[in-house]
Amino acid sequence: MAEWEATFKTQMRGVLHHLLQQGYTLPLYVAYIGQNGSITGGRYDEIEAIGLDFTMVAFHIEGQGMVLPIHMLVVDQWNQAVRVIFAQDAEPVIVP
Repeated sequence: MAEWEATFKTQMRGVLHHLLQQGYTLPLYVAYIGQNGSITGGRYDEIEAIGLDFTMVAFHIEGQGMVLPIHMLVVDQWNQAVRVIFAQDAEPVIVP
């Protein structure tokens, strides 16, 4: 795993936990869209023993995989939505 991928995963988990603290309700429906057109879509549910669990429901990977910047769209069960931008060497930007 590349260093940026480990950083992205850590930042992404932090953003999801932040959204849950801000009142977003599980399940969370999420789409990840990379700069090169790679996409992943799925759903986060809570599993008591391990925390959040991601079920991938759709994906398309271009070339060597996801490329930064990555845009993440999150929608909860009450239709609250937010976009988050992940870029190299920067903190995630939450766009309401």
